[in-house]
Amino acid sequence: MRDLRKSSVALGVAFLGGTVLTAMGKNSKQDLTSLFRYPPAEYRPLQILHRHFPRKQLEELKSLGIGGLVVNVSFRDYMRSEEQWRLFSEGVKLAEKLGF
Repeated sequence: MRDLRKSSVALGVAFLGGTVLTAMGKNSKQDLTSLFRYPPAEYRPLQILHRHFPRKQLEELKSLGIGGLVVNVSFRDYMRSEEQWRLFSEGVKLAEKLGF
């Protein structure tokens, strides 16, 4: 049973690897190297933010290569504070403007 699982995993990895390389075309090694060195935003790390995020902080995160943000309204009175929701909304709009 153990050998069957190992074989199944190996077959699955080989299939997926072959599928990815085939989809990449002739220059698959070059394309794969390029994607690894310069990954698109959807493959880059995300930064979690819980509070108001000023423009300077967002610009710094962008310059560091962060691919996106995970954000929420500040925990302080978030269900009752219109101000917290306003800051959140402004922050999301700014993040979109900066390309997150």
